[in-house]
Amino acid sequence: MDTVRIGIVDDHAIVRDGLAMIMELEEDLEVVGIARNGAEAEMMLTNELPDVVMLDVYLEGNNGIEWLPDFQLTSPQTKFIMLSSYVDAENVIQALANGAKGFLLKDWESDELVRCVRQVAHGQMVLPTSVSETLSDQLAARNRTDGAPHFQETEDTTGLSLQDRRIMDLLLAGYSNQEIADTLFLTLGTVKNYLTAIYRKIGVRNRREAIAYFQRRHKETGS
Repeated sequence: MDTVRIGIVDDHAIVRDGLAMIMELEEDLEVVGIARNGAEAEMMLTNELPDVVMLDVYLEGNNGIEWLPDFQLTSPQTKFIMLSSYVDAENVIQALANGAKGFLLKDWESDELVRCVRQVAHGQMVLPTSVSETLSDQLAARNRTDGAPHFQETEDTTGLSLQDRRIMDLLLAGYSNQEIADTLFLTLGTVKNYLTAIYRKIGVRNRREAIAYFQRRHKETGS
């Protein structure tokens, strides 16, 4: 059996070391390079030409997905698996569009991670059921908001962050606080904190006034 040469790119030492330990326990897997950031990953790809690279979605303030096109130019034969702590529809879609061959969660059991690495090494695309189901749920939730007033992502006239606007999109679509939390993978307390901050930013006192504010703004601006 041919040995699969693996690279690991993650900015957390405990994750890098843990993944390396898991892979090295397998006779057919060999870790040939470890990197903390995009620059180190470029060097590793140039020097080692790994078969498979496990790449963190977030790298020291950068998006690992955005590095994919450059990495593939450096080492065209390398297959990339994105790693994340949670599923976000935009990240999954962008990763696959940029050429990733898989999207895995870091909290998976070690035997599942090993199995997926082997599958990708042998030319398969890996999108586990748990990831695809969550992706489907998020896209369905997005469709539920299509008829509701929503914000242009480039518009920030009220000083709201992108996450603020996502929460307000769901609020305007009739989601409860718990449904917002479930959709965005937040705790209920975090959603309540976001809403309190949003109310303060736009100068309203409660949910009803916030909805009225944004419905009025939607009619006035069409956004």
